[in-house]
Amino acid sequence: MKIGFIAPALDLDRERRGERIFLLPPLTFPVLGALTPEEYDIEIIEERVQPIPFNRDYDLVGITYVTAFSNHAYEIADKFRAKGSTVVMGGPHASVRPKEALQHADSVVVGEAEDVWKILLNDFQNGRLQKLYRAPCLFNMERFPRPRLDLIPRQFTFKNSTLASKGCPFHCNFCFVNAFNKYRQRFRPIKDVVEDIQNMEGGALDKKLFIFWDDNFVGNPRYTKELLRAITPLGKKWATAASVNIANDDEMLKLLEKSGCTALFIGMESINSTSLKESDKFHNHVEKYKEMIKKLHDHGIGLTGAFVFGFDHDDPSVFNRTLEMAIKIDLDCMTPAILTPLPGTPLYRRMLMNGRIFDHNWEHYDYFHVVFKPRLMTPEELYEGFLEFNKNFFSYKSIFTRLGHSQTKLLLSVLANLGYHSFYKRMLNEYRQGLRKIEYDFNEANKAQKKALTLKGQKETETNAFYNAAPSLNKVKILVDAKEIFPFVYRALSSAERSIDLEMYLLEGKIGENVIRLLRNKAAEGIRVRLLYHPPSSLEAYRKIMSFLHSVGLKTRAVSYKTFYRDLKTNNSIRVADFPLHLFKPKFALKMAHNKLLIIDDACAVLGGMNFASITEKNHDVMIAVRGPVVSEMKKVFEQNWKLATGSSSSHAGSENPVKNFDLLNSGQTALVKFLVTMPYLENTREFLLSKIKNAKKRIWLEMYLFSDSRLIAEIINARKRRVEIKALLDANRLPLEFDLGGFPNKATVQKLLSAKIPVRIFRCEAGQEMHAKLVLFDDDEIVVGSTNWTYASFTANSESCVFIKSQPVFEKFREIFETDWELRSEPAEPLTTKEKIISAGFRLFNRVY
Repeated sequence: MKIGFIAPALDLDRERRGERIFLLPPLTFPVLGALTPEEYDIEIIEERVQPIPFNRDYDLVGITYVTAFSNHAYEIADKFRAKGSTVVMGGPHASVRPKEALQHADSVVVGEAEDVWKILLNDFQNGRLQKLYRAPCLFNMERFPRPRLDLIPRQFTFKNSTLASKGCPFHCNFCFVNAFNKYRQRFRPIKDVVEDIQNMEGGALDKKLFIFWDDNFVGNPRYTKELLRAITPLGKKWATAASVNIANDDEMLKLLEKSGCTALFIGMESINSTSLKESDKFHNHVEKYKEMIKKLHDHGIGLTGAFVFGFDHDDPSVFNRTLEMAIKIDLDCMTPAILTPLPGTPLYRRMLMNGRIFDHNWEHYDYFHVVFKPRLMTPEELYEGFLEFNKNFFSYKSIFTRLGHSQTKLLLSVLANLGYHSFYKRMLNEYRQGLRKIEYDFNEANKAQKKALTLKGQKETETNAFYNAAPSLNKVKILVDAKEIFPFVYRALSSAERSIDLEMYLLEGKIGENVIRLLRNKAAEGIRVRLLYHPPSSLEAYRKIMSFLHSVGLKTRAVSYKTFYRDLKTNNSIRVADFPLHLFKPKFALKMAHNKLLIIDDACAVLGGMNFASITEKNHDVMIAVRGPVVSEMKKVFEQNWKLATGSSSSHAGSENPVKNFDLLNSGQTALVKFLVTMPYLENTREFLLSKIKNAKKRIWLEMYLFSDSRLIAEIINARKRRVEIKALLDANRLPLEFDLGGFPNKATVQKLLSAKIPVRIFRCEAGQEMHAKLVLFDDDEIVVGSTNWTYASFTANSESCVFIKSQPVFEKFREIFETDWELRSEPAEPLTTKEKIISAGFRLFNRVY
């Protein structure tokens, strides 16, 4: 049988194969080749140096790829599958996106392939190839085989390489290597590494020089020193990757020189100390870069530094400052990169949940494109600054200035710089010709929802025009506290003629029982009932939901925790006596479905802060009942969530037709209404609120259940400086006033507002009561109200909803509610005491560390 191992390449590399000097073949396929039985005929195709032979007939095609190559890898896989070859895909991107890979492959390997490769081949030979092979654990490096270097394509100048370890002990949040290796470093027996080196063959130059493919060669200094002593007698020259702390160990530097170390690749990352801390790279110290390079040069070791641009503390000046420093410290060579949030890394998860990633084309995740919104510059500034930096750093003047001072391994350094000079010159030329220019359109994903936001400088009047679609058709009714909310909900449910959709955060207690009984009656009448509930994530939550269902007489098929989750995995729902309870499965690791949204007959919607639980009978809550075109927006979001949970929406027949007899809202006020959702893949409520705060001219009154989002607080303070009237009302029962836990509006937050001369009052609730309104009033006729908590975590990690309302009559009603609370039920907040400041600072530090 014939196996073709294929490694895709960047299009710039494919256009002029082998042009870059010192192309190095990775060890993935030589290692798998060593684990493959002899009866297989193996061929390795490296697209950087040779075209892919689609005319050849392989029984099995193995493709490994990183994120940037994934689209091209899928094209390759599709072509070979069309020819009848069986395709197996693996590597970093396939491991974090196996379902994506399975659309183009017969099988996918998740994790390291060493432990599963022979099993996969045996299954393939016996006609029982599995869809997914998952590495059971990290590979035991004591069993690491000697790589089949003889399989490496002849087009590579240098073939000899090995590795001593996998992984890295550090926790840089943008690094996929760490995440892939579970933040562990594993080491091979030293005698095995030495034998690898002794058995290397090739031409005169290739035999003399080899590469260690370690992620961090000096991760364990004790092991590294022992290895260096063992390879010194071999008389070889070699290069590898290391970390900056290598310069702190004089003994290590002497052993490196003595053993033949020629060059090191080190992640210096940034000249900005704050950016280094931001990326959890605490072991890097900018002030020691020059000293580190001098020490390496003194021991005859050249240095290629990796630098990344686009951290949250990088502004447009970072490019010139980095260039000046690189020349000043005599840096031999560099691999510049644009910060790229790779799937599977903490950086990707954080940026995704913050709604900052605007480009989901995997081809652009190549460290040469901007796929996210930077903090202190535009994407265009980051991209063009990056290209200009490369032009200047690899200019002939820069090369000869730096290397003239360094004079360390001069020939190798000159050749490396000239190779980068050619590569980046081509990239810059193609950019200027418009062949690879990226259009940074932040509205691309959701043009219909975002087209009027001020991202491209539209005037406020144009933004407001977005909400004028059908103002006279939307009607809003304000529901305050349990005495208004629950009677309306009961009447609305009782009036349902076609369908009831509930996306409910809590549904328990006596009120919940009454709602469930109503739903049972409606289901018995033939009305479609859909209940969307966030899945319990623990045994305690499972018991809670099962206890609730049984308390209201709803029996389930699932009787145990195990069968409960097996049922969910199979059907995404629990079958109860009268209707299915569907579980919301959020995208992007969203923590909860918190919309508290009820849609009846596709004509009326109720949403807001109220939980349908017994305790809420005493709470001060506000909900909104809406009728009109905006309900279709709400339904659309519900349907999206429903599909995420069930795989299909199965809408009720004819439910799109308007219901004529629904008159509960005839007394409601006409209003412009916009539905807002905090989920990152829809319009983000946080960004909408920020734009409203920035544009406010008269007043911002906030009746806040929770509030600790630093950007919102900062913009409110800026609004106060513009002489906007600010009032803030906080809930005492939800304030741990003496601590800063990072999620609640504590006295530290209050102190910021008080320091800016913003009056803050504490809403003193009655016993067993809390304020739950989550209300913001802007100027004279704009309100935002709903279930969203005003916290950073809530905006970025929950599935929550609000409505924006533009209507003076509705505004006046909310203003009356606010002023009543402000005057009759509140007292001024007090500033922090010295003791509280110390405790608060301690908790902030604790949160940052843990």
